[in-house]
Amino acid sequence: MATREKVNLVELLDSAEAFEMLDEYAGIFDDNGGEPDGDLWLAEEADLPYEYIEKMIVADVARRVTGWKVTPYTEPSNYDSYCGYSARTVPGVAYTLDEETAITIQYDEAYIEEAKGIQTGEG
Repeated sequence: MATREKVNLVELLDSAEAFEMLDEYAGIFDDNGGEPDGDLWLAEEADLPYEYIEKMIVADVARRVTGWKVTPYTEPSNYDSYCGYSARTVPGVAYTLDEETAITIQYDEAYIEEAKGIQTGEG
């Protein structure tokens, strides 16, 4: 079942500059060799070293935000203000700054889960 929870996130405001500053930690924003789904660059604050976050904030290429985490996340859609990693992790994860978007993703994932169960005869 899809779940959502409030989390502390880092939002990249200038991804190119941030990636240079992140060095080997830039891979946190990778979705199996490609960009994440959506229109934002978000990652959990706990996944990045404190000193890198501070350096990016001082350079004005990132900021700390509170947002929502939805798991699992399997399918991109026309959501507003989100960042989805469908291939990087199992199960995939989506982040958003908007609770309504988090609820929509959660409901969509529950529907996808139910549809897959029906197709396999498990639902």
